[in-house]
Amino acid sequence: MSLRKKSTMTLEKLSANQANGKRSRGIVTAAGRENILTRQVEICAGQGQALLKESLAGPSPYERAAEIALAHPNMALMQRMEESSFRQIWRITSLLLKIRSQAREADLQGNPTRGQNVHENKAA
Repeated sequence: MSLRKKSTMTLEKLSANQANGKRSRGIVTAAGRENILTRQVEICAGQGQALLKESLAGPSPYERAAEIALAHPNMALMQRMEESSFRQIWRITSLLLKIRSQAREADLQGNPTRGQNVHENKAA
């Protein structure tokens, strides 16, 4: 097995290069342009065929689960439970933030010089 890089120059490319009198990376002849366009059309047609096969295959298991979840008889109950859990977390978080702010206010009221000068705060 050879480890050499394969040549990407085809006979059409070599003949186009010779016709142009210089080395080029692509085909610059009219036939070459048509060849590029036909390849692009073939690629688009292949992508279209792949998309058609995918759409005919039906939904994926994830899409199917999402469709079933909406029709599930206990879906409303499950959604209310999730919202209730979220509300509980929100209430606890807001309570902790209120306690924290009250503690700061009490600390500032207990020591009126605190918070005015950074150097004094470090000494206190």
